Amino acid sequence: MNQKLLQSWLTLQCQAMPGARSACARIGSAQVEPGLFVASWPGGETIAAELSDLLELADRSNAPVTSAPVESMQSPPPVLRIAHPINNNGKKLGAIAVELTQVPRDQHAAVVRLIEWGNTWLDLLYRQECNDTGNDSQVTEAIRRILHADSLQQAGMALTCYLAHHYGCERVSLGLRKGTGVRLLALSDSTQIPARSGLSRHLAAAMSEALAENQSLDWPAREPRSIPAHLALAEAEQNTRILTFVLRNAGEAFAALTFESQNSALTDNAVQKQIDELTRFLGPLLALKQAVEKPLQSRFQRKSGGDAHLVRQRTSRIKALVVAALSAFGVYLLSGQTPYRVPGPAQIEGAVQRALIAPFDGYIAATYARAGETVEAGSVMAELEDKELKLELRQLRGDRTELEKQYRKALAGLDHAEARILQAQIAQAEARIDLLRQTLDRTQLRAPFSGVVVSGDLSRSLGKPVKRGEVLMEVAPLDSYRVAVEIEGQDISSVAAGQSGSLILAARPAQVLDLEVINITSMPTEGTSAGSFRVEARLIGDIGSLRPGMRGVAKIETGERSRFWIWTHQISDWLDYRLWAWLP
Repeated sequence: MNQKLLQSWLTLQCQAMPGARSACARIGSAQVEPGLFVASWPGGETIAAELSDLLELADRSNAPVTSAPVESMQSPPPVLRIAHPINNNGKKLGAIAVELTQVPRDQHAAVVRLIEWGNTWLDLLYRQECNDTGNDSQVTEAIRRILHADSLQQAGMALTCYLAHHYGCERVSLGLRKGTGVRLLALSDSTQIPARSGLSRHLAAAMSEALAENQSLDWPAREPRSIPAHLALAEAEQNTRILTFVLRNAGEAFAALTFESQNSALTDNAVQKQIDELTRFLGPLLALKQAVEKPLQSRFQRKSGGDAHLVRQRTSRIKALVVAALSAFGVYLLSGQTPYRVPGPAQIEGAVQRALIAPFDGYIAATYARAGETVEAGSVMAELEDKELKLELRQLRGDRTELEKQYRKALAGLDHAEARILQAQIAQAEARIDLLRQTLDRTQLRAPFSGVVVSGDLSRSLGKPVKRGEVLMEVAPLDSYRVAVEIEGQDISSVAAGQSGSLILAARPAQVLDLEVINITSMPTEGTSAGSFRVEARLIGDIGSLRPGMRGVAKIETGERSRFWIWTHQISDWLDYRLWAWLP
């Protein structure tokens, strides 16, 4: 035992306990000399007087000691201090004290059990120091490499590399029990484990063989037929010697360590005995390292048999509740009938929608309304350029005046034939003037009725050329709406005119609107892959706050059905259709 090893063990012990704030440990010599080795965590900090006193009390009483102040709403989070003795076959070696924060009162006993579990491998290490000093350097070096690793994966890699180089093996592999199989954790001199390769399968099979027999296996010391997995590994890798040792923690085999050699490195019985003694210390240490990476609740439940029993009871209760819930749900589906409502996306449209189109080819001069605004009947919404029309009108008026002068002159000269020709030309000019006046009147686009502009924004298109017949704006009234609902093809047969339903709009999710079906299109809507049909409905009730273009979801009531049929009819209809299509 040395100071550095004690410090590393204390650091790992504190990392395994969430909420640990500080800790200290003291180990005596074989003559129980107090204070020979003292470690503190975090390193470099002085030990608090309260924690030191608690350590002395646990050392003197040789029993666990807990100090937890009364919780208060105004005070900071309560601090839990626990001290526990370290014994060897009833002989006192020293004590450890830990200070934790934010630990519920019902988990205090679990923290004590976690400290006891971490002390087991330290106890084993002390016994090895007292009984066998020849293997002390190997044990110390292996434990040092595990303690200085940041994770279980790195600890396995460091351990296997050290053992392979120290004993001159071709490869050392470490695997953890996982269900009925083995998960390879590390291979010596390899940063990655080849997944689904022949080597990984042979190694996992050899380790599973040793774990199944719950004992270490040596090839070729035994009959090859009794250990077929080791025989297959030896033939595949051309090994001379294979040793697989089982790692245990608290008497339970949880991992396996396989040594492979293509020379006589593992044939010495003393070497085999030395490795066997080393694995007795590696089991508890690797188990503690594995526990650090698992949730605190899992570590407590695995250590405490009572907690595992509670977990089994809780699991049984959950299963019973699930079965009861499924049974109740089945009874609910099979009992009684409920209204069946066919859903579909819906959009509000104006019952009458008028389009304002360009009366002639021209240019946009001004705009006074855009989509979303309300307009009054007869109000000007936009204007087109009229300069060319006015110039043409002025020219026609001048031509008419000239023709009137020539007409009067022909009458004065009694040229009746010329007078009749000029009279016709004057009538033609007046007709063209009347047409231009009407065209000038149509340069102002006026609202046909009071309503809301549902489409068209010309504010960014001033000066843009337009063609005759081009739609510039659309207006819908504010007092007359209809709802367009898209119903899937498999449900359209259930919908009929006169059925009632309800509508919820995305803009007003808390308001439910009533509706009534008035029309069903006989052809599916274009552009829908599922063959949806358009169903038109009228709104019932107050519609003053609605606007065309609002979208939502409508549900049409088509009669009463059983709950089981409502939940399963889509699947049964699909199966019937597919079976009919597949069968000859």
